[in-house]
Amino acid sequence: MKLQPTGRGPVQLIPMLVTRSMAEAPVIAPGLPVTHDDIVNGNIPDSRGGTMAPADQIR
Repeated sequence: MKLQPTGRGPVQLIPMLVTRSMAEAPVIAPGLPVTHDDIVNGNIPDSRGGTMAPADQIR
């Protein structure tokens, strides 16, 4: 967000939409698909080199 004059008194905080062209956007390579068994059994890799804790199955 940037401070922009509004024409209605003092400067106010107004959200500014910043866009980039698709050519400038970073490319994010998708990882492997995550299955239900991966979630329930705790086989999802985390950013530290380990795996996430298994999730409790609700139903």
